[in-house]
Amino acid sequence: MNIVGFGDSFIMPGSVHDPRYPKQYMNQVGTYFNSTAESRGVEGTGPWNMFFDFMNYKKHIDVAILAWSEPIRLYHPKVKPLNTHIALDTPLKDDENKPIYEAANLYYKYLFDHTQKNWELKGLMCLFDHVISKQYPKTKFIHLPCFSCYDESQYWFNLYDKVKPRDIEYYHDFTTGVEIRPCLMFLSKKDDFPKDITKEHRANHLSLNMHTRVARSIIDAIENYVDGRKINIL
Repeated sequence: MNIVGFGDSFIMPGSVHDPRYPKQYMNQVGTYFNSTAESRGVEGTGPWNMFFDFMNYKKHIDVAILAWSEPIRLYHPKVKPLNTHIALDTPLKDDENKPIYEAANLYYKYLFDHTQKNWELKGLMCLFDHVISKQYPKTKFIHLPCFSCYDESQYWFNLYDKVKPRDIEYYHDFTTGVEIRPCLMFLSKKDDFPKDITKEHRANHLSLNMHTRVARSIIDAIENYVDGRKINIL
């Protein structure tokens, strides 16, 4: 069984020398099915990077696990990642990619609109749900929303401290594949979240307890696969 995960840091591969490695949810899923679960997530990247990585993947995929990141992250085919932190907060290196980072900086300062990016992600999800996934009838799709739908007045860092899982708003309800909720950042905030986010100590931003919960939900989704099904972890 070829199990492949696409997305951002919520599904990025870990080091085999890290004692947490076997406990990462993708590795738990692979072990359960006596297979290797490949994690292709790239830290700090957005949904478009995941989309093109999936589209460019050459081998057949039995199970595709898609971790849908936040829409405000930009896509570039060579420069990864490209987000607000890198564009606005990181000192620029004087190298061949400097013009790209400068362009991203200007984009976020003068062109970026949060509402437009939210609709862009909704559109991408609809495209994937109703068109792209139909081209892979032998592939099981597992959708993991990383964040809820939010605007600048409800940024996730504080939003998830105030809402219950049933009140979280999502970008799209998938009809092809199984969706696992609540969003991964909600799970991250609920268990062992660091006081200083820059000192993250957990693999994929999840505690070992949450890794096991996510793994069990993915295993359930694969074994009892029904298009349009939703699995609630909490």
